Amino acid sequence: MRAVKRLVFATCLVVVSTILYIRRSGQPGPKLGAYAPACHAGPHPIDGVITRAGKRWDALRLEETISIDDAAAAYRKRRERHPPPGFGAWYRHAKASGAVIVEDFFDQIYNDLEPFWGLDVNTLLARVAVFPDVLTVRNGSVQDVPNEFFRTKIWVEMMSKIPDLPDMDIALNRLDEARVIAPASEIDATLMAASKRRKETMKRPNNSFHETMQQGSSTSSSHVIWNTGMYELRSAIRASCPTPYFVSLPSHAIGSDTTIYLENTIAAKDICHNLELFDQHGALIEPATVDFTTTLFPIFTGSKLPAYNDIVIPEPSYYSDDPSFTGKSFGIDWSTYYPWKTKINGLVWRGGSTGGAAHDNNWKQFHRQRLISRLNASEYDESVYPARPKDERFADWLASVTNVAFTRLFCGDQKTAEDCPSMASRFTIAKPIKMASQYRWKYLPDTDGNSISERFRAFLLSNSAPIKASIFDDWQDHRLIAWKHYIPMRITYNELHDLMAYFLGYDKTCPHDAEGEKIAHEGREWAEKVLRKEDMVIYLHRVLLEYARVMNPERDRLGFVSDLS
Repeated sequence: MRAVKRLVFATCLVVVSTILYIRRSGQPGPKLGAYAPACHAGPHPIDGVITRAGKRWDALRLEETISIDDAAAAYRKRRERHPPPGFGAWYRHAKASGAVIVEDFFDQIYNDLEPFWGLDVNTLLARVAVFPDVLTVRNGSVQDVPNEFFRTKIWVEMMSKIPDLPDMDIALNRLDEARVIAPASEIDATLMAASKRRKETMKRPNNSFHETMQQGSSTSSSHVIWNTGMYELRSAIRASCPTPYFVSLPSHAIGSDTTIYLENTIAAKDICHNLELFDQHGALIEPATVDFTTTLFPIFTGSKLPAYNDIVIPEPSYYSDDPSFTGKSFGIDWSTYYPWKTKINGLVWRGGSTGGAAHDNNWKQFHRQRLISRLNASEYDESVYPARPKDERFADWLASVTNVAFTRLFCGDQKTAEDCPSMASRFTIAKPIKMASQYRWKYLPDTDGNSISERFRAFLLSNSAPIKASIFDDWQDHRLIAWKHYIPMRITYNELHDLMAYFLGYDKTCPHDAEGEKIAHEGREWAEKVLRKEDMVIYLHRVLLEYARVMNPERDRLGFVSDLS
């Protein structure tokens, strides 16, 4: 009995100590408007950006479907095919879990899968069969699991919650980096072939899958060449873009979204239209791992650069309950613990210098290093990172509203910065700040690592406002409206200081605290509805139904038509 009491006392002591630590973490930020004593309270361009985001949001909500008939009709209208067999069960699964169903939410699936409709099924099956990490589904459940890495464990857990899966073999990518980069000429050809096949599936089809998935014939081509060289990777990425984009274009070519403040986040990630990204992101300068093929075949991954042809499914860290990804500890959800008015007027960031294989001659271009330098007044170097003119008052303001630092430096494939002396001398290593403590700040900047940031979902679920920069495709992209649910910025970070001035107040720009609080509130409220674990499973369920159809030899005659009878 005494032992139990001691255990209870010790547990309570740890919890109380944690609460006190979190409450004391960080220093109070400046009073709002302290650096904008003579600001102009008139209209600001961001006001209009936020208004337009609200209109896009209103239009999206009108697309929600509330019946199986509506959902199937919306599918046919947007996809120009019948839904796959099992669509009725998928819809019932989604509704039973309380999911919000908008057909637009699933656009990434069809961007990813459409090229495979233009390839021979036996060829696809044969290519998957030779991949080392293949998960097997038979008789409605997962039977053979590849090496149990973190990602595969979580994906298998998610699949176990999906009823009546059709038979299939699934190639899983356990790396951070995506694996397939087919040339633009092949993608164009497969999309043209897929377009021709689409008309066939609109004839009255069979509403069920075959009992077992057929294997590729012995004459099918299963030859896949894997490359590990940087020269080959750069060549492959450039070949993934239509040729005209690389003819006489400077490295600073302007992308599709030319607005001052980022609104079209999809266009901003398009490497072919934004060639400056090649010099501004570690995944394009030199990824941490290079292991890819230019042979088109279906492999599932947690995220990818838009140039790649992998099939995106929810990143396992989003699904995990690990405190590193959620900020929860001792059963307490710290994400909403602090009211907005009590939070620090500023932003916080901690993390390692991941994002690629940095070396002493290239680290200044990497995205995480540029973010820290852009925000750290003591280390800011305008000759390397030009933005606004540097002055003492601006540096003081920047120092007062930011708490950003690396917790660890990486150089090349080493876990130290010994081979990057110029990087080691530039940055001061700071102690980590637990995610639970980071929620004390009003604004949470978030940028890519080797792939997507694993913290973004948790930030959205908090009552702080995320400031997001990414060039990766993510399963949740089409569920979120920039400026409604989070604050977007380009990976160049060119507008970051202006964003901070708008929300926190600087010089002639008044603080817009209410707007920041509204974005934080509406982002959390929406994330609680469409970024739940259940929503990830529903998304994966939909991907797997589509994948099972595209990999079936009878795919042109497979489709859901029960609502039409």
